[in-house]
Amino acid sequence: MNPNLLKAIESSMQLQDAGNKIVVGQDWTKKGVDWTSCVLTELGNALDWNSYKHWNKSGHYQQEWHPSFALQAIVESYHLMTSAAIEKNLTAADLLAPVDSLDNYQALLNTVKSFHQQNSIEAKKSFAKQGVKNLMRFCLVAEQEPFLLRMVVSQHLAAAASLGFNTTQFFEAHLPKNTLTLFRLANGDKEGTYPRMWQFEGDTIDDNLVVEIITERDHSLALDSNRLTEELGKILKSFAPEKAPKSASPGM
Repeated sequence: MNPNLLKAIESSMQLQDAGNKIVVGQDWTKKGVDWTSCVLTELGNALDWNSYKHWNKSGHYQQEWHPSFALQAIVESYHLMTSAAIEKNLTAADLLAPVDSLDNYQALLNTVKSFHQQNSIEAKKSFAKQGVKNLMRFCLVAEQEPFLLRMVVSQHLAAAASLGFNTTQFFEAHLPKNTLTLFRLANGDKEGTYPRMWQFEGDTIDDNLVVEIITERDHSLALDSNRLTEELGKILKSFAPEKAPKSASPGM
């Protein structure tokens, strides 16, 4: 058993439970949330960031190819499908089992390698899109066959690998996304007063991109939710001083 991966899965499940209690309620597992519909919306975003729209190849609304944003959408899908797994009383060990073998690790590494071996941007997009579609298919089937929820981790790692991201990179993306989600909630997202578009270094950009930029500059932020929350608070206050950013413990 891989103790590091088990710990990462346990942490993600604990944080998801904590986040759901804030967003949905203490008894969230009994609310009958339609996790699959939520997932399909997120994975649609992943396809968007793969710039698939043939009818929108030019002009103001052209979507850029942005694999790291597509990865964030897959992380969001992981949050939601993990919630479905928790509802079915699955444990971290249950979710670890389908991926915890040398063969499975090698398969993930081979997928990452295959992505990087694609000889053009279009080929990489096509490879990535197929990975996202495979994950969509899994989520739809798992809705009807809940026993398949044991494969939540393995399927999301496979989709991330199809975008060129390895297991470590997937879980490193998980903490910043969790942090940003709770930062949003602490600063008015649920009430509709939180700005998703930020003024940052002379540009107006999505807060996800702000997180990507500052964690790329300082990789330690990606592993320290408290410090990342503090940095986000400083940036938000710099262009929206009336917001008086609040701290949020790591979660969802």
